[in-house]
Amino acid sequence: MKPIPPTAVYIRLTEYFFKFVHSDADYQIAKTLIWKINDFPDIMIEEIAYLANTAPSSVTKFCKKLGYRSFKEMRTDLSFYAAPDFFTFKETSSLEPRSSQQLISLFLEQDQLIQRDTFAKFDEQVFSRIAHNMSFAKAIACISNTYAFPISNFLRELMAPLGIPVLAINRRSEPETIRQIITSADVVFYISLTGKTVSDYQRALESLPALAAYQVLITKNPQEEALNFFEEIISFDNCEPFFESNYYSQRIMMNAILYLAFLMNAPTT
Repeated sequence: MKPIPPTAVYIRLTEYFFKFVHSDADYQIAKTLIWKINDFPDIMIEEIAYLANTAPSSVTKFCKKLGYRSFKEMRTDLSFYAAPDFFTFKETSSLEPRSSQQLISLFLEQDQLIQRDTFAKFDEQVFSRIAHNMSFAKAIACISNTYAFPISNFLRELMAPLGIPVLAINRRSEPETIRQIITSADVVFYISLTGKTVSDYQRALESLPALAAYQVLITKNPQEEALNFFEEIISFDNCEPFFESNYYSQRIMMNAILYLAFLMNAPTT
């Protein structure tokens, strides 16, 4: 079968498709577009509408729900979102077919190098200050989207043996709910890899008096407006190539949480 290129539109379609709970017109359109993904950009709106048993106008509306201004913009959004080179081992010189065990060995060798590189990129001083504040916390809050929920869950897993509860909440929650969570925690992690939702978070807290919580932003794109709002920023801007892979982007964020846990348990000198 022909490989599916990891384009931005394919990623967006599959993420949107995951949210469906009913088989409606949008479901049929999304499924049709996914089936036709290898034909992009050479697809016609009339063909998609016909195959999805709907009208071209409905396809246009669906494209706008995906965040595109038009069907044309959607079908031409072919920039690569993920980097398949992480898992193809092209750097090896042998052209002979490899066994599964050989591929596993190559992957583990590469994976170990990448893991060491990511830990080396972490700013120990920043992480040490955050870990110090976490050590005295009675509760920790983690605000993220569904993509980053595994990171919140991993934080909960690591803090449980220390008796520190972790309150994980979706950043799309109502502002009042977010405010209640923040006032209940001593340390707050806000995860926004693009940094685009930081201003929304700031507006949600406008009505609160001075916050007692120690706030930490986790991002790969630190914005100027965030520098004076958060006590600390864990920035992955020096790990950009790895964030082209869904697998490694999750691993890097989990490594950051793991590093904080290590520092919390390390003896003080």
